[in-house]
Amino acid sequence: MAQVRQALDLVLARAMPYPALVVDRRWDLVRANAGLGLLLDGVAPELLVPPVNVLRVSLHPDGLQSHLEEFGRYSAHVLAVLRRQAVVLGDAELVELHAELADLPGEETSGAHEPGGVVLPLRVRTPLGLLSFFTTAARFGTAADVTLAELTVESLFPADASTAAAVEEWGAVQP
Repeated sequence: MAQVRQALDLVLARAMPYPALVVDRRWDLVRANAGLGLLLDGVAPELLVPPVNVLRVSLHPDGLQSHLEEFGRYSAHVLAVLRRQAVVLGDAELVELHAELADLPGEETSGAHEPGGVVLPLRVRTPLGLLSFFTTAARFGTAADVTLAELTVESLFPADASTAAAVEEWGAVQP
């Protein structure tokens, strides 16, 4: 597993200055690069106590909810993905997580729909201004270990030129 940890750290480091993280099958944060900090400004400290569930952080009123543009659309998408995952895997913990997140106060999501574009952007108000990202997810295709097979590397890339410029400028001054 030491080689795997080194590979994960390399992927996270190479993604800088853009946010990248590794989550397990229940969306708990396993590791992340410093770029993730751009998105977590203003999140309640109790939501960042391990184990940190990234879906809870993104949809909770004390998390990113108030920082997300088009929260209803984003929330509807996240809940649909989580519901699908819970059903396919038959995972009671994911079913419980879906129920918890669906019951959170916030903007009504029942009428939200996917955008007509190619990807659903994650648009977050940050100290750098409004940043817009799209995400990619990668998994180990040859994992023989079940724990390893359940890890997902999620990388966020700029969805527009202004986000790229702001994040790259921020990254240039990071230690």
